Amino acid sequence: MKSVSIIGGGFSGLMVAHHLINEATLPIRVCIFNKHGLMGRGAAYSVDKDFYLLNVIAAKMSALPDDPEHFLNWVMQTASYKSLDRSMISQAFLPRKLYGEYLAELWEKLRQIASEKGCVLVDKTTEIYAVSRSHKLFSLTTSDGTVSLFDVCVLATGNELPKSPNAITPEVEHSGIYFGNPWSNNVLKNAHKFKQLLIIGNGLTMVDTVIGLQQSGFKGTIYSISPNGFNILPHRNNGLVYKKLNEEIRGIQNLKCITSSVFKHIRIVRKFGLSAEPVIDSLRPNVQHIWQHLQLAEKKVFLSRLRHLWGVARHRIPLHIHDRIQQLRIEKKLHIIAGQIKNIELNHDKAIIDYYNKKTGLNESVQVGRVVNCTGPNSDISKTSSKLLGQLFEDGLISQDELKLGLKVDTQSYQLIKQDGEVNKCFYTLGTHLRGELWESTAVNELRCQAKDVALQILSKI
Repeated sequence: MKSVSIIGGGFSGLMVAHHLINEATLPIRVCIFNKHGLMGRGAAYSVDKDFYLLNVIAAKMSALPDDPEHFLNWVMQTASYKSLDRSMISQAFLPRKLYGEYLAELWEKLRQIASEKGCVLVDKTTEIYAVSRSHKLFSLTTSDGTVSLFDVCVLATGNELPKSPNAITPEVEHSGIYFGNPWSNNVLKNAHKFKQLLIIGNGLTMVDTVIGLQQSGFKGTIYSISPNGFNILPHRNNGLVYKKLNEEIRGIQNLKCITSSVFKHIRIVRKFGLSAEPVIDSLRPNVQHIWQHLQLAEKKVFLSRLRHLWGVARHRIPLHIHDRIQQLRIEKKLHIIAGQIKNIELNHDKAIIDYYNKKTGLNESVQVGRVVNCTGPNSDISKTSSKLLGQLFEDGLISQDELKLGLKVDTQSYQLIKQDGEVNKCFYTLGTHLRGELWESTAVNELRCQAKDVALQILSKI
């Protein structure tokens, strides 16, 4: 019986296992190593509070690429939603906790299917510290020293923790005031005891952290600092399909021409009182193709000049959450600052933050009781905090793309490329590790398709 190891038990790991078991014509053994437990949920969907919402409407959150209404159908069968209007729920931003329950049920059904087909499906709540290869077999070593052998290995580790800013000294990092993992439950624990907190970063994770703090009883003031300030937009115009942009740029592989067309069509829709949302959404299905055909120099231009604008246009939040953030700003409970942290000095159980404020042009300071890093996942593997990725990189089993956005991967087969340039046969990856190759590779829309493609690639070779 051929064996497949999957390192990572979040959405990607679960869905690769799902397609492996469902598409297998012969019995196989699939073992998922999931250091966090809660199979399939990962950091995104393991939250236990209803106030953390999906940033995509229910109609677009199916885990299965061939069944686009799978999640919506599941939701409409649950006790809390079955009596509600389906069309309304399809356009709603539902709790991530609910989506986690959906994935948990997929896992339970998968275990049953595996048993019926004579497959072995195992999940182990442990962390993989090292992977090596000998005689065509992968040797996986867990944190307790246990070694297991597999024919195939899938790296589905998802997002890394944020990289600590330069101002975070070792003393600050180990002070108990600084939280490098914004998804840790400890971020909210006892936060109500403090009068002022600092969040580094002004993206989606900052929004989640602010909402979580408010719901956990924090009554004080939150300061949030990033180079560009807060530019997150709310979702509007859900369901509107815009076609003119794709008709115009079909076949064009030049960044300057594509960018010019995008801005032109944004101006057009704004004349009719619409936001840029439908224009950007219309581009999404073609982003990976466009990215793969850009020259390296063009990609560098995009990252230096357009990356922030793309992030603003792409990463939106539910309208009522956006309104809530704005209301906190009006009430002076949330201060969003465009600037740069210069220094952090510890003062007993507090931290004094010295920063440059772009708006005032002055160096300013604030004293806070907690600092949370919400700058986004680290993508530079040479600076990884993961023991596994560090070992794989050091041993040459994985390599980094030229832009340091992820790993080098053969995008046709999803097999990793070693540092000597050779394809690492039967060693696969998906998701955030493909950002350098595909740019857009983090949302369910991309991950569900990649998971099935990876599973089919594996089954075709074993």
